[in-house]
Amino acid sequence: MLSLLCMIPFLSRKEEEVYMTLLKRDATIQELSEELRRPRSSLLLLLRSLEKQGLARRIRLGRRNIWQAANPRNILKLAQEQLNATREILPTLVAEQGAGRSGSSVPEIRIYESQRGLRIVYDSILTLRKGEKVFTLEGSKSVESKLRLLPLSYITKWQKVLKQKSLILESVISESSVRLLAGSAKRLIEPHIGRPMITHVVADSRLCMDLDIILYGRNAAFIDIQRNLATVITDEKIKQSLQLLFDLTKAGATQIDLNRILVQASP
Repeated sequence: MLSLLCMIPFLSRKEEEVYMTLLKRDATIQELSEELRRPRSSLLLLLRSLEKQGLARRIRLGRRNIWQAANPRNILKLAQEQLNATREILPTLVAEQGAGRSGSSVPEIRIYESQRGLRIVYDSILTLRKGEKVFTLEGSKSVESKLRLLPLSYITKWQKVLKQKSLILESVISESSVRLLAGSAKRLIEPHIGRPMITHVVADSRLCMDLDIILYGRNAAFIDIQRNLATVITDEKIKQSLQLLFDLTKAGATQIDLNRILVQASP
């Protein structure tokens, strides 16, 4: 049965492992942690993801929270819902295809190939009006690169301006990115705490890339920290199409309070 589950794209390997364990028997998060040899914090994210997808539920027995696997037939229902959601959004994507090619201006494309160039792109985000939203799809491999390669002084200054302007950062990030942030040194965590943000978490397999995709204003930025490379496209139609991709990715995510997680990780 495990080999069949591996063919379902909306379940990560870790989610499959937890789901298969719960199919065999109900368990508390502590029992799962001991059996699967995984930290409780990462298991909680996996369980919440399964719960949101209708594949697990939590019940209260006395003073204990017990997790149960839902009926396996729910997988078929979930697959159908995912297919229906894709069908609904597909006509919009098709309508957007080529919409900006005829009778309209050519998109402006700018390429930056240095860390100074990366800062130009990041600084351009800070020119948005107060309270505007910034949307990001953050590759599961990019958070480590940002923490390691961007100077802490620059990150701190950038986050400070972001907070002052009350720019709202809505992000889809991977499970490993959350664990990496929460497990980082206090000096690396502190600049991120307290900013207005909405965070959605998905399995690593759904964001298995080095890039960050950032949508702001009329711009779509593709940033590869590891290679000091950024491409910015200024075009409303292209930005709207990528916004649909963001919404589709977010649809299967679990929303978390990243501020609370970082505060707890940085006493």
